[in-house]
Amino acid sequence: INALKQSLPQVTGQISSATDTPYSEAEFTTITSQFGFEYAGPNEAAKEVARLLAPNGTFVAIVHKSDGAIHEEVRGHIDHCKTIESSGYIEKAKALFRDVYSGDVDAMNNSIEFMAGAREQVFGLVVPGRPSIASHLTEGTAQLWDKRASYALRDVVTWLDGVEAQRASFQSRMEAMSDAALSQDDVNSVVETLQGEGLTVAEPESFELGGEPAAWIIRAT
Repeated sequence: INALKQSLPQVTGQISSATDTPYSEAEFTTITSQFGFEYAGPNEAAKEVARLLAPNGTFVAIVHKSDGAIHEEVRGHIDHCKTIESSGYIEKAKALFRDVYSGDVDAMNNSIEFMAGAREQVFGLVVPGRPSIASHLTEGTAQLWDKRASYALRDVVTWLDGVEAQRASFQSRMEAMSDAALSQDDVNSVVETLQGEGLTVAEPESFELGGEPAAWIIRAT
């Protein structure tokens, strides 16, 4: 919103719940949402849309479609993150580096053996030429290992903790996207809500990416 104010000062930016905005009834001739409406609780958001929309106004939203192309991709990202977490790769890597910096060769060899299964799991997620958390993690860990004489233990641990925070944040975002995706029944319920609030609703359309259904388009006046 701050960036919007700087680049387009004539535009008003407002942060609020999509189900409880600070605007008056019938204040807008156009209301639109690109992958946001569904996160707010679509039926409650639909009621707020109806309250805000002026006579002859238009509402258009594109929303995530359950079992659509985007939804399937998101599920893949969630599985990717969960595999990294369940492997214990990051904690095992930290233990290995602690043993290395302690100079305990026996402990280091034990940690290398202990980490082998986790390495195999995470390396199995890496697709050549495709950036991912797994590729970032494995490539970064390898660099830290190769140049370990140039790093302090705290630097290594801080980097690994940062990757874990990135993984957890990304997984949370993907899970929110997955949970927000609307089924046919969900869309039908939104249509009924909008109609109950006095809007005329077009037949929901399927938005496609690469020839595959990926989202719903909901239109109402």
